[in-house]
Amino acid sequence: MSIKSEIVNREFKEGRRLKEAARKSTQNLEDYIQAAEHLYNASTLSLEISKDNGNSLEERAQTEALAFYYSYERHYCLGTFFYEKRQIPQAISHFDQGLQDLKMGISLIENISSTVDKEIANHLRSLLPKWRYFLKMEESVIHAANGRSAWDRDLLVDALDSYRKAAQIQKDAIQMAETFEPPYYRITVGNYIGMMANESRALAGIILKKGTMEEKVDSSKLISTDSAIDLLRYTLHAYLLSKSAFDNNPEWDQYREGAENCIDNIRNFLNDNPASWLKIYLSFEHQPEFLTIMKTTNLDRFKEVEDQRFNKSKPLILWKVGGFMLFMLIVISAIVYLLFTSLSNFWWLLLALVTIEVLFLLVGGMILRTIGDLSEQGFLKLVALALKHQFKFNWSSIKKDV
Repeated sequence: MSIKSEIVNREFKEGRRLKEAARKSTQNLEDYIQAAEHLYNASTLSLEISKDNGNSLEERAQTEALAFYYSYERHYCLGTFFYEKRQIPQAISHFDQGLQDLKMGISLIENISSTVDKEIANHLRSLLPKWRYFLKMEESVIHAANGRSAWDRDLLVDALDSYRKAAQIQKDAIQMAETFEPPYYRITVGNYIGMMANESRALAGIILKKGTMEEKVDSSKLISTDSAIDLLRYTLHAYLLSKSAFDNNPEWDQYREGAENCIDNIRNFLNDNPASWLKIYLSFEHQPEFLTIMKTTNLDRFKEVEDQRFNKSKPLILWKVGGFMLFMLIVISAIVYLLFTSLSNFWWLLLALVTIEVLFLLVGGMILRTIGDLSEQGFLKLVALALKHQFKFNWSSIKKDV
């Protein structure tokens, strides 16, 4: 291996190391710039080697294809840096250039000369599956960058369209990533979930922008309650997706920050609209994640809404539970009465009547317990007290008869 080739390998490895450090946290964005410098060195040196007729055909073929790949990596780093800095035109420019470089590298391998040694040619062709996968990823980030550009310009429908395209490409790439090392699959799944989260945020933004507005005393605006439910639903979905993406890629702070941002948006909305809590609670009462957010936003208000919700639904609960219990009571009472009266014995008949009376007592107590008008301890005391006096009364009746 020549000295230049050794330098190329060293520069490429250092560039990839810095790229990985930058990828994991927005705190390390400057590492993208340093990575791009090393990858630029690797690319330019590789082109020099490929044009040197003193080198073998195989070495020139390899270094030419790799030169375009290194250039793609460089532009990806610069594009991502500007993307995170929200300098979207520069980001898209670098992503586009990286896409063209990667296409050129793929084309060189696909059309490699038949005179190149077969072993070298096969080695280069073995790179194609991952390079085609990277091509998909580059197409996706371009759509994502267009989505962010539209978002920043308040073109939310355009942002939604771009994020959907990016998500679809990521979804298609998941199957490709399954054939590679585990990190590729994990990262692709995380990227797909992240794009879906962006899609949910865009939907929430559209609803917030188009919702029916009501003027408040302080002149701030509030969307209608129905629109608010949709807004919160999409924001919650974005939160759950961001959280899932972070679980798949725990080293990526961006997903964690996105999830926290969604929670903050939900809490801010709840704090600004306390009068809507009951309807919001009723819409999300079967989603424990949202109820947890409500509870941690304002515990006292949450308890008030819980009580309101229970009191509002008490007649329905009473009708459902009480009706069912009374029906079962009548059926059981009829069976007990028929069973014991068929024995033609006064004492069995008395026992049947006592049993039915106790059943009425238990059902009444259970209904009160169900609708919340009787505590568990009170229910137990009621049953014990009633049974005590019931059997005391019947025992006294028996003693008089005797």
